[in-house]
Amino acid sequence: MICLSLGNASVEEAQELKKQFDLVELRLDKLLWTEDQLKTFLSHSKRCIITCRESKNHSEQERKSLLLAGINNGAAVVDLDMNNEASFNDELIKEIKARGTKLIISYHNYEHTPPLPVLKKYIEQHFIKGADLSKIACQCPNAEALSRIFSLYYHYNNVVAIGMGEFAKISRLAALDLGAPFSYVSLDKDATAPGQLSHEDFTSIRKILHD
Repeated sequence: MICLSLGNASVEEAQELKKQFDLVELRLDKLLWTEDQLKTFLSHSKRCIITCRESKNHSEQERKSLLLAGINNGAAVVDLDMNNEASFNDELIKEIKARGTKLIISYHNYEHTPPLPVLKKYIEQHFIKGADLSKIACQCPNAEALSRIFSLYYHYNNVVAIGMGEFAKISRLAALDLGAPFSYVSLDKDATAPGQLSHEDFTSIRKILHD
């Protein structure tokens, strides 16, 4: 399954794009939609992941309100960063579980890839907190770091483990073959994470590799 990560689109554009993909991730910290705009999107397309990372664009209360609006209006999946304040995540997880919404808890490291025991500890913490899926995304400058990301698929089933950066683009291509339920792509060159491939590049390279 391919998930289109959107960080720059109007509600109308997102509605049209949703028809072309299995799943859409709404990066609410980048889209800058209002709660009403989010509700409009969800009234037509509930099959999406919503997330709102820490940024200068929203206060903590604004982030929480946006995510609650998504949960209460039927978003299929919510992605919460494990580095959020515990009280922030705990309140949202309570609502997520009450609604029967699926939960991703994610860990992002834009500087390096921690040792394997540390990554495994984070994944275990995600599941203890009630995650249906654990996401690990780390900067991978070399093969040794990338091997740690790949090895996570050997130890766990419900994970999306990807490397960030130019060197680690292959992890995004390989994720589906290694057991991830989906892999993220961007629209054209509008990447929402370092090393993220456009949908066009992703599909053309995958076709070459599997022909």
